Amino acid sequence: AHKMPILELAWEGTGTLIASASADSTIMVFDVEKGFCTHVFRGHEGVVHRVVFHPDAERLRLFSSGADNTIRAWDLRKKACVGVLSSHVGLPSALAFSLDGATLLSGGRDQVVNLWSLDDFSLRSSVAVLEAVEGIVVLPMVGGSKAKAGKPAPVQFVTAGANGLLRCW
Repeated sequence: AHKMPILELAWEGTGTLIASASADSTIMVFDVEKGFCTHVFRGHEGVVHRVVFHPDAERLRLFSSGADNTIRAWDLRKKACVGVLSSHVGLPSALAFSLDGATLLSGGRDQVVNLWSLDDFSLRSSVAVLEAVEGIVVLPMVGGSKAKAGKPAPVQFVTAGANGLLRCW
């Protein structure tokens, strides 16, 4: 399938698809049951480090981050890139979704966590975490805090990174 090493795999929520990120600058999607490649996505310049499917299987969206410091949104139905999220100045090394699926969190080696609106792929906010981020986990809000009229739901998350600490934000 790939011409160079595979760096990451992601399993789609229904269990039908697997995506792979590779050093050959491509993302490939495979139908597990039928055993063949369904999509080959190109667009990143350099190594693709991360892939993650949107948690809502109905959306059929895949997100990837690469050495070009961008995150790309891929629509599997359209077989095309539908958004480029560009704000990191270092590798976006961690990707996670808010519990409601409306926000993508990207943590980078630039010591920033960005929160992206998935409605229009715009940058909602940035958090300076002061260490290179290698992992993000989104947590349920204490007290079940929900979105208010016209505003997105708050997001609570934990970062793991270069300093060897877990930090809750």
